[in-house]
Amino acid sequence: MNLFEKYKNKCFVETGSYKGDGIQKAIDAGFDKIISIEITPKYYKLCKEKFQNNISVEVIEGDSVQLLKSIISKIDEPITFWLDGHYVDETTKFGDKLCPILDEIDIIKDHVVKYGDTVLINDLRCWNKANFFYRHYKFDVNDIINNLKFIDKYVKIDYEDGFVKNDILVAQFAARDIEEKTKPIKKIVKKRSGRPKSKKIK
Repeated sequence: MNLFEKYKNKCFVETGSYKGDGIQKAIDAGFDKIISIEITPKYYKLCKEKFQNNISVEVIEGDSVQLLKSIISKIDEPITFWLDGHYVDETTKFGDKLCPILDEIDIIKDHVVKYGDTVLINDLRCWNKANFFYRHYKFDVNDIINNLKFIDKYVKIDYEDGFVKNDILVAQFAARDIEEKTKPIKKIVKKRSGRPKSKKIK
């Protein structure tokens, strides 16, 4: 089964297009709108040309940390996020960090809380202290989970198989209005005839 079908909303937002595998799986899963952000010009061009005839796909060139907030601010419904924008090899570029996952989580937190999004994070095998790039990443899976739970301590965390077993983290949030306002309570005073008003005792 296509993993994205299992966690499908109407809109799919991906960080890290690479060669377009995620976009194709999102198409196969039947998302109404697919947005993919790619920082490497080579892979942006590849995906732009590859999916140019599919009106449901929008490939955007740039840094997810700079673009993500503006993109999701225009989407007023639940999103399935596929966070996969990180350094892969010498052919891939990156922004201020080799892997911006923690920054991306911070950027999407308000949307996640309001609409109850689903966040899928790929390549968990890479986010551990034994990984060669840990000295650059300086975070691990526990940091990712803690940041997700900081948004909502009741978030549901699961794992799916990817390149290796349990290589994909799935965070499912319940929607709640972050701008919830309480209406002032109006006091109802009933008039009672034939009885004097009571005086307050000081």
